[in-house]
Amino acid sequence: MTKYDTFLFDWDGTLTHTIPQWVSATRQVLGKHGHAPSDAYIAQHIAPNLTPGLKKYTSDVDAMIDEIVATEQIQNLHLSPMHFEAERTIERLMGENKKVAIVSTNFRRKIDMAIEHHQLFRSIGDKLVIVAFEDVINRKPHPEPIYTALERLGVSTAGALMVGDSYTDVGAAKSANIPIAIHHPSAHKEYFSQAYIDAFGANYVIDKLDQVRTL
Repeated sequence: MTKYDTFLFDWDGTLTHTIPQWVSATRQVLGKHGHAPSDAYIAQHIAPNLTPGLKKYTSDVDAMIDEIVATEQIQNLHLSPMHFEAERTIERLMGENKKVAIVSTNFRRKIDMAIEHHQLFRSIGDKLVIVAFEDVINRKPHPEPIYTALERLGVSTAGALMVGDSYTDVGAAKSANIPIAIHHPSAHKEYFSQAYIDAFGANYVIDKLDQVRTL
């Protein structure tokens, strides 16, 4: 039985296995502009938040983001598989009367497309709170998305846990003064070394999403 009452889940990389698509699309666009960062660097420093991540490569970040979003990989992002137990974990938490929200830097349209494609959360309906790119001015690692989700859930930071996979999730959680669990499944190990994960100083590191129910 978990000691937490509220769970805030990142979307890309945490609930969905989209890191390969973001890495591939970013590598493709950067390659066209003569840049060749490693896949691990893209996953760690660019994909979690494109705006600051791309500044060292272009003076027109918005245009480069548009190029990345226009790639086939990102246009088909909703086809990416869900991580093991993602849907079941959320549904079980909500069945136990826990408050749950998705807190993402992705566009709401992209999240909705994935939910529809995978036919997710049918037992929940519209009870699941989603805070996406369009819902805030400041995005993770700023705490605004967390505060927005908590406000919509009608709860405070007390008893809340952030579940994510990147520095933006860690930064947002620490800024909001709530604990953070890093989801580090085997599929992520080619991008994130254990030393890199340990350096986050997260409260927990899990390799399966359903483990949050025992924290």
